[in-house]
Amino acid sequence: MKNKKKTLIVIGLLLILSLTVLVSYIKFSDNSNNETKNPKKNNPTEEQENDDNNIQPIDLDINSSLVRNLVYPKANSYGYAGNGEWNWIDTDLKTLGRALMMESAAMDIHRDNGDNTYFVLAEELKDNFIKMFGPDTEYTDGKIKEWACLSLSTYDEIKKEYFIDGRCGGLDVKPQYEIRLYNANQVDDEIHIYYYVQPYFNNPNDEQVYLYDRIDSFDFDWNNGKNSGYDKIIESENEIQTMMDKGEVDTYKFTFKKQSDGNYYFYNGEWQ
Repeated sequence: MKNKKKTLIVIGLLLILSLTVLVSYIKFSDNSNNETKNPKKNNPTEEQENDDNNIQPIDLDINSSLVRNLVYPKANSYGYAGNGEWNWIDTDLKTLGRALMMESAAMDIHRDNGDNTYFVLAEELKDNFIKMFGPDTEYTDGKIKEWACLSLSTYDEIKKEYFIDGRCGGLDVKPQYEIRLYNANQVDDEIHIYYYVQPYFNNPNDEQVYLYDRIDSFDFDWNNGKNSGYDKIIESENEIQTMMDKGEVDTYKFTFKKQSDGNYYFYNGEWQ
Protein backbone atom coordinates (compact mmCIF):
# COMPACT_ATOMS: atom_id res chain seq x y z
CA MET A 1 0.00 0.00 0.00
CA LYS A 2 2.81 2.32 0.85
CA ASN A 3 4.58 1.52 -2.44
CA LYS A 4 1.39 2.31 -4.38
CA LYS A 5 1.15 5.75 -2.71
CA LYS A 6 4.78 6.49 -3.53
CA THR A 7 4.17 5.55 -7.15
CA LEU A 8 1.18 7.88 -7.38
CA ILE A 9 3.19 10.73 -5.85
CA VAL A 10 6.00 10.23 -8.35
CA ILE A 11 3.54 10.12 -11.25
CA GLY A 12 1.90 13.30 -9.95
CA LEU A 13 5.22 15.10 -9.73
CA LEU A 14 6.14 14.01 -13.25
CA LEU A 15 2.81 15.34 -14.57
CA ILE A 16 3.35 18.69 -12.86
CA LEU A 17 6.87 18.90 -14.25
CA SER A 18 5.64 18.04 -17.74
CA LEU A 19 2.91 20.68 -17.60
CA THR A 20 5.42 23.31 -16.40
CA VAL A 21 7.75 22.54 -19.30
CA LEU A 22 4.85 22.63 -21.77
CA VAL A 23 3.59 26.02 -20.52
CA SER A 24 7.10 27.48 -20.65
CA TYR A 25 7.55 26.26 -24.23
CA ILE A 26 4.23 27.79 -25.32
CA LYS A 27 5.14 31.16 -23.76
CA PHE A 28 8.58 31.13 -25.39
CA SER A 29 7.05 30.37 -28.79
CA ASP A 30 4.56 33.23 -28.43
CA ASN A 31 7.33 35.71 -27.53
CA SER A 32 9.42 34.62 -30.50
CA ASN A 33 6.49 35.09 -32.86
CA ASN A 34 5.71 38.53 -31.44
CA GLU A 35 9.32 39.69 -31.84
CA THR A 36 9.30 38.49 -35.43
CA LYS A 37 6.10 40.39 -36.17
CA ASN A 38 7.09 43.45 -34.12
CA PRO A 39 10.86 43.96 -34.18
CA LYS A 40 12.33 45.79 -31.23
CA LYS A 41 12.47 49.55 -31.79
CA ASN A 42 15.60 51.67 -31.23
CA ASN A 43 15.74 53.35 -27.89
CA PRO A 44 14.83 57.08 -27.86
CA THR A 45 18.48 58.15 -27.92
CA GLU A 46 19.19 56.15 -31.06
CA GLU A 47 16.04 57.47 -32.72
CA GLN A 48 17.02 61.05 -31.90
CA GLU A 49 20.52 60.54 -33.32
CA ASN A 50 19.06 59.16 -36.53
CA ASP A 51 16.65 62.11 -36.77
CA ASP A 52 19.48 64.62 -36.19
CA ASN A 53 21.52 63.09 -38.98
CA ASN A 54 18.60 63.41 -41.38
CA ILE A 55 17.65 67.05 -40.69
CA GLN A 56 16.92 68.71 -44.01
CA PRO A 57 17.97 72.35 -44.54
CA ILE A 58 15.19 74.91 -44.88
CA ASP A 59 15.81 77.41 -47.68
CA LEU A 60 15.73 81.07 -46.63
CA ASP A 61 15.04 84.14 -48.72
CA ILE A 62 18.38 85.98 -49.04
CA ASN A 63 16.47 89.27 -49.02
CA SER A 64 14.54 88.46 -45.83
CA SER A 65 15.11 90.52 -42.69
CA LEU A 66 16.35 87.37 -40.90
CA VAL A 67 19.23 87.06 -43.36
CA ARG A 68 19.88 90.77 -43.93
CA ASN A 69 20.00 91.61 -40.21
CA LEU A 70 22.76 89.15 -39.38
CA VAL A 71 25.87 90.94 -38.10
CA TYR A 72 29.27 89.90 -39.46
CA PRO A 73 32.64 90.35 -37.77
CA LYS A 74 34.79 92.99 -39.45
CA ALA A 75 38.27 91.81 -38.48
CA ASN A 76 39.93 88.41 -38.23
CA SER A 77 43.53 89.58 -38.71
CA TYR A 78 45.78 92.62 -38.39
CA GLY A 79 46.86 94.26 -41.65
CA TYR A 80 50.33 95.37 -42.66
CA ALA A 81 49.63 98.84 -41.31
CA GLY A 82 48.50 97.46 -37.94
CA ASN A 83 44.78 97.92 -38.55
CA GLY A 84 42.20 95.19 -38.06
CA GLU A 85 40.79 93.80 -41.30
CA TRP A 86 38.73 90.94 -42.66
CA ASN A 87 40.80 88.30 -44.44
CA TRP A 88 38.93 85.56 -46.35
CA ILE A 89 40.35 82.60 -44.43
CA ASP A 90 38.75 79.90 -42.25
CA THR A 91 37.73 81.65 -39.03
CA ASP A 92 35.88 80.83 -35.80
CA LEU A 93 35.50 82.37 -32.36
CA LYS A 94 38.54 80.52 -31.05
CA THR A 95 40.85 81.73 -33.82
CA LEU A 96 39.51 85.27 -33.44
CA GLY A 97 40.21 85.48 -29.73
CA ARG A 98 39.25 88.42 -27.52
CA ALA A 99 41.49 91.01 -29.22
CA LEU A 100 40.08 90.60 -32.72
CA MET A 101 36.50 90.27 -31.48
CA MET A 102 36.93 93.59 -29.66
CA GLU A 103 38.58 95.06 -32.78
CA SER A 104 35.60 94.01 -34.89
CA ALA A 105 33.15 95.51 -32.43
CA ALA A 106 35.06 98.82 -32.32
CA MET A 107 34.98 99.43 -36.07
CA ASP A 108 32.50 102.04 -37.28
CA ILE A 109 31.81 103.35 -33.77
CA HIS A 110 35.13 105.06 -32.94
CA ARG A 111 35.10 108.82 -32.43
CA ASP A 112 37.68 111.31 -33.69
CA ASN A 113 39.70 113.30 -31.15
CA GLY A 114 40.66 115.76 -33.91
CA ASP A 115 44.38 114.97 -33.89
CA ASN A 116 44.32 111.72 -35.88
CA THR A 117 43.64 109.74 -32.72
CA TYR A 118 40.34 108.09 -31.85
CA PHE A 119 38.47 106.74 -28.86
CA VAL A 120 35.72 104.18 -28.31
CA LEU A 121 33.35 104.29 -25.36
CA ALA A 122 33.43 100.99 -23.46
CA GLU A 123 29.64 100.96 -23.10
CA GLU A 124 29.12 101.33 -26.85
CA LEU A 125 31.81 98.76 -27.56
CA LYS A 126 30.06 96.21 -25.36
CA ASP A 127 26.70 96.83 -27.06
CA ASN A 128 28.28 96.37 -30.48
CA PHE A 129 30.15 93.27 -29.29
CA ILE A 130 26.90 91.61 -28.19
CA LYS A 131 25.18 92.50 -31.49
CA MET A 132 28.02 90.76 -33.31
CA PHE A 133 28.89 87.78 -31.08
CA GLY A 134 25.86 87.37 -28.82
CA PRO A 135 25.10 87.51 -25.09
CA ASP A 136 26.48 84.01 -24.52
CA THR A 137 29.97 84.99 -25.68
CA GLU A 138 32.18 86.26 -22.86
CA TYR A 139 32.88 90.00 -22.85
CA THR A 140 35.52 91.61 -20.64
CA ASP A 141 36.57 95.26 -20.44
CA GLY A 142 40.22 96.08 -19.93
CA LYS A 143 43.55 96.21 -21.70
CA ILE A 144 43.58 94.31 -24.99
CA LYS A 145 47.28 94.30 -25.91
CA GLU A 146 50.33 96.52 -26.02
CA TRP A 147 50.11 99.72 -28.04
CA ALA A 148 49.73 99.05 -31.75
CA CYS A 149 49.31 101.38 -34.69
CA LEU A 150 45.72 101.88 -35.92
CA SER A 151 44.29 99.22 -33.61
CA LEU A 152 42.34 99.14 -30.38
CA SER A 153 44.83 98.98 -27.52
CA THR A 154 45.02 101.34 -24.52
CA TYR A 155 42.12 101.27 -22.06
CA ASP A 156 41.37 104.14 -19.67
CA GLU A 157 39.65 102.63 -16.64
CA ILE A 158 38.59 106.05 -15.32
CA LYS A 159 37.06 107.36 -18.55
CA LYS A 160 35.93 103.89 -19.61
CA GLU A 161 37.37 104.48 -23.07
CA TYR A 162 39.63 102.66 -25.52
CA PHE A 163 42.27 104.56 -27.48
CA ILE A 164 43.29 104.18 -31.15
CA ASP A 165 46.39 105.94 -32.46
CA GLY A 166 46.12 106.95 -36.11
CA ARG A 167 49.40 108.90 -36.21
CA CYS A 168 51.25 106.04 -37.82
CA GLY A 169 50.75 103.30 -40.37
CA GLY A 170 52.05 102.61 -43.83
CA LEU A 171 51.27 101.13 -47.19
CA ASP A 172 48.69 98.37 -46.96
CA VAL A 173 47.87 96.90 -50.35
CA LYS A 174 45.93 93.66 -50.51
CA PRO A 175 43.88 91.73 -53.06
CA GLN A 176 40.50 93.08 -54.06
CA TYR A 177 37.46 90.86 -53.59
CA GLU A 178 34.31 90.52 -55.62
CA ILE A 179 31.60 88.91 -53.47
CA ARG A 180 27.98 87.90 -53.98
CA LEU A 181 25.47 86.49 -51.50
CA TYR A 182 23.65 83.74 -53.38
CA ASN A 183 22.13 81.26 -50.94
CA ALA A 184 20.94 80.86 -47.34
CA ASN A 185 19.39 78.05 -45.34
CA GLN A 186 18.59 76.99 -41.81
CA VAL A 187 19.59 73.67 -40.24
CA ASP A 188 18.28 73.15 -36.71
CA ASP A 189 19.75 76.01 -34.60
CA GLU A 190 22.12 77.27 -37.30
CA ILE A 191 21.78 79.63 -40.25
CA HIS A 192 24.18 79.10 -43.14
CA ILE A 193 24.99 81.97 -45.52
CA TYR A 194 26.77 81.28 -48.81
CA TYR A 195 28.85 83.81 -50.75
CA TYR A 196 30.72 83.60 -54.01
CA VAL A 197 34.12 85.15 -53.26
CA GLN A 198 36.68 85.90 -55.97
CA PRO A 199 40.03 87.48 -54.99
CA TYR A 200 41.59 89.52 -57.79
CA PHE A 201 44.10 92.27 -58.52
CA ASN A 202 43.59 94.92 -61.18
CA ASN A 203 47.18 95.61 -62.19
CA PRO A 204 47.57 99.25 -63.28
CA ASN A 205 50.87 98.48 -65.02
CA ASP A 206 49.55 96.09 -67.68
CA GLU A 207 45.78 96.73 -67.41
CA GLN A 208 45.04 93.06 -66.82
CA VAL A 209 42.99 91.46 -64.04
CA TYR A 210 44.66 88.63 -62.13
CA LEU A 211 42.44 86.08 -60.36
CA TYR A 212 43.54 84.12 -57.30
CA ASP A 213 42.37 80.90 -55.69
CA ARG A 214 41.41 81.49 -52.03
CA ILE A 215 44.53 83.57 -51.41
CA ASP A 216 45.43 84.68 -47.88
CA SER A 217 46.01 88.44 -48.10
CA PHE A 218 49.33 87.97 -46.28
CA ASP A 219 50.51 85.70 -49.12
CA PHE A 220 49.84 88.48 -51.59
CA ASP A 221 52.85 90.21 -53.14
CA TRP A 222 51.65 93.78 -52.86
CA ASN A 223 54.65 95.11 -54.82
CA ASN A 224 53.53 93.24 -57.90
CA GLY A 225 50.25 91.37 -57.79
CA LYS A 226 51.00 89.21 -60.81
CA ASN A 227 53.79 87.48 -58.85
CA SER A 228 51.40 86.19 -56.19
CA GLY A 229 50.61 82.84 -57.83
CA TYR A 230 47.56 83.93 -59.80
CA ASP A 231 45.12 81.33 -61.05
CA LYS A 232 44.17 82.99 -64.34
CA ILE A 233 44.09 86.32 -66.17
CA ILE A 234 40.96 88.01 -67.50
CA GLU A 235 40.49 91.21 -69.47
CA SER A 236 37.84 92.88 -67.32
CA GLU A 237 36.34 92.70 -63.83
CA ASN A 238 32.93 92.29 -65.50
CA GLU A 239 33.94 88.73 -66.40
CA ILE A 240 33.85 87.83 -62.70
CA GLN A 241 30.09 88.44 -62.60
CA THR A 242 29.66 86.09 -65.55
CA MET A 243 31.73 83.46 -63.74
CA MET A 244 29.48 83.82 -60.70
CA ASP A 245 26.38 83.45 -62.85
CA LYS A 246 27.82 80.11 -64.03
CA GLY A 247 28.84 78.99 -60.51
CA GLU A 248 32.53 79.04 -61.46
CA VAL A 249 33.65 80.91 -58.33
CA ASP A 250 34.55 79.37 -54.95
CA THR A 251 32.04 79.51 -52.09
CA TYR A 252 32.63 80.85 -48.58
CA LYS A 253 30.08 79.84 -45.92
CA PHE A 254 29.23 81.80 -42.78
CA THR A 255 27.49 79.99 -39.92
CA PHE A 256 25.37 81.86 -37.38
CA LYS A 257 24.22 79.95 -34.30
CA LYS A 258 21.19 80.57 -32.10
CA GLN A 259 21.95 81.73 -28.56
CA SER A 260 19.93 81.98 -25.37
CA ASP A 261 18.04 85.11 -26.46
CA GLY A 262 16.69 83.29 -29.53
CA ASN A 263 18.77 85.32 -32.03
CA TYR A 264 21.57 84.17 -34.33
CA TYR A 265 25.20 85.25 -34.01
CA PHE A 266 28.47 84.63 -35.83
CA TYR A 267 29.88 81.16 -35.18
CA ASN A 268 32.38 80.53 -37.99
CA GLY A 269 33.33 81.15 -41.60
CA GLU A 270 35.02 78.70 -43.95
CA TRP A 271 35.76 77.92 -47.57
CA GLN A 272 33.68 75.14 -49.08
